[in-house]
Amino acid sequence: MKPIDRRTFLAASTAAAFMSAVGSPESREREEREEPTGAPAATLGGANAVVDFRYSPEDFQSTICFPDDPVKTVLGKCGDLRYDFPRDQFAAINQFGTIVEFTLAGMRRDTWAGQRMEAPGVPIVHTLIERPNAVVELIAFASR
Repeated sequence: MKPIDRRTFLAASTAAAFMSAVGSPESREREEREEPTGAPAATLGGANAVVDFRYSPEDFQSTICFPDDPVKTVLGKCGDLRYDFPRDQFAAINQFGTIVEFTLAGMRRDTWAGQRMEAPGVPIVHTLIERPNAVVELIAFASR
């Protein structure tokens, strides 16, 4: 087998990438004939953008900080503040040393109603917690 130089390799890989992006005429005709499956599809941009949340994780956490902050604040799904994550590489994702939770005292459990960011570049997160007789909005933010 003859060795391949860098120029030949890059030319061949660029051509392959272009062909896979463009596709063959047969594949385009097949895509036009196929019926939509009915499942929501993720589209990029546009007014009719749809996001499929069927496979989203049950629990999540976010960071609220400025990009250059040396210490990041981690916020849980229910608005809880999470600090002191261990340096162990085998630590679990929820193994924080200090967790500050906010709740409505009562006999029933709090119900998570939603969480949203103020804006993409603004580190302010709003979390809604519901009970049958009350609603609490927690607002967490980062400051310098």
